Amino acid sequence: LWAHTAIRVEFDEVALGSLPTHAGFAWTDGGAGTVTEFRAWDSDGNLIGFRQASLEDGTNHGTTVDDYFFGVFHTFGVSAIEVRNSLGGVEIDHLQYGRSDVAVPTHSMTWGSLKVRYR
Repeated sequence: LWAHTAIRVEFDEVALGSLPTHAGFAWTDGGAGTVTEFRAWDSDGNLIGFRQASLEDGTNHGTTVDDYFFGVFHTFGVSAIEVRNSLGGVEIDHLQYGRSDVAVPTHSMTWGSLKVRYR
């Protein structure tokens, strides 16, 4: 998927039977010098959290060195996830979502190989 500044994925609780507890995608490109921001919202529309980073490699000609996975886990359900770039377009691939009833921390956010957990 590609957009000018942001891509937002909203999950329909009725259509899915329940909201996913985890969701994410691979960020694959943005404009040179862009700041990328990932956000996630809970079942009540409250912001679970966000992360900002400069990830781009200066080119959008098929390189993969700057590809990053952004994801979130929230026990009570994820209603939406969004990625936004400050400059240029934004591109994502490999949208993933699902539900788990396994006991884990209330929520965590992930990108690349860095995982940050909140309690």
